[in-house]
Amino acid sequence: MATLASALLAGCSGQEDEATDPITPPPATPSPTTTVPAGAEEALAAYQAFQQSLAAAQANPTAEGEKAPADADVTQWSWDPLQAQMVAYVADLAAQGAHYEGTQHQGHPRVESVDLEAESWPTVVISDCAIGGDWHPVAEDGTRFPEAGATATPPPPYRITVTMIEYQGRWGASEQSADRSSTCTP
Repeated sequence: MATLASALLAGCSGQEDEATDPITPPPATPSPTTTVPAGAEEALAAYQAFQQSLAAAQANPTAEGEKAPADADVTQWSWDPLQAQMVAYVADLAAQGAHYEGTQHQGHPRVESVDLEAESWPTVVISDCAIGGDWHPVAEDGTRFPEAGATATPPPPYRITVTMIEYQGRWGASEQSADRSSTCTP
């Protein structure tokens, strides 16, 4: 159980869309008051697809060395170092016989910066505050794990910041961090 608690990451997942082609991200759906900066649309759509694939992987984790179903393949929407972290995290869930269930948290992503002319690769930084829902890890026998950060001060949810990069013609999440200094609000 300690391994699972240490493996839980700050990212929360958005709603899954079964009709979405796993290779093409769904259109970005920012909140009605959010304007997506020019050039960031594809990165935001890839971020949302990454969150959807992570939720599918958490719900039905695959063991190390197994091929994930297309809807749960986080490698389609990520790059290292985050890709390696997510693959290891999902394999750890599977090794422990754990998975997630419940209603997924609702994300509220917003584009913080866009640098399509970056020296290394085009970069879009997205922050998100996922709230609501009851998305939680459970053991193989159905026992619910304690909520990560449930006794933390301040309590979750925390704003996450994800760096999206375009490499080899596709956008993917490459880094993620959480601001645990305050509880976020969308």
